[in-house]
Amino acid sequence: MTLTISPWRVTAVLLASAVGLAVAGVAGQFSKYVLGYNRVFGLVRLFDLDAEGNVPTWYSALLLFLAAALLGVIAYAKRARWEPMPGTGPPSR
Repeated sequence: MTLTISPWRVTAVLLASAVGLAVAGVAGQFSKYVLGYNRVFGLVRLFDLDAEGNVPTWYSALLLFLAAALLGVIAYAKRARWEPMPGTGPPSR
């Protein structure tokens, strides 16, 4: 089984989601400090880039989990094909 992932598409999706979260965070701070609306249906707190337990924090945790899962899949595939990892071959004399 071969799984092909386009690096350009992954980059575009990650960049678009990061920019979207940044724009939402800036919009929330603008609403809070310039317009004087502290809540806006809870969206200001939900997208605050300086807080914990919100959408940007979950996004960051999801990226770390996906990176770890991808590394695990790569290690499993290499092990299944019996390819030695770089630097782990027999010692040279």
